[in-house]
Amino acid sequence: LDSLHKLSERGKSLKTLWQEGITGDKTLKDGVTRTAIALSLFADANGKNCFPGQERIAARSGKTVNTTREHLETLEHSGWIKRYKRPCEGQGFSYGYILTLKETQN
Repeated sequence: LDSLHKLSERGKSLKTLWQEGITGDKTLKDGVTRTAIALSLFADANGKNCFPGQERIAARSGKTVNTTREHLETLEHSGWIKRYKRPCEGQGFSYGYILTLKETQN
């Protein structure tokens, strides 16, 4: 809630704040950051409605699908994204993503 309050005070979208946070997180390797920025291109201003396939994220980031998958796992485990399964008719499932601000962000 504090993050959302700061969001309105600063006039920036959650997506922009998230992108600033990701690029400032020196614990992430450059490739992970690149994948994160590529993922964010598909999200709305609130960091939601983000449903690209891993192939599309890989194409935007210039990484392989396997590397992209590993980077997405890193982002999820480090608290930068939430990932959930969405049912796909006749194809099993696809992932949806939510960009999340880490609690330590200012």
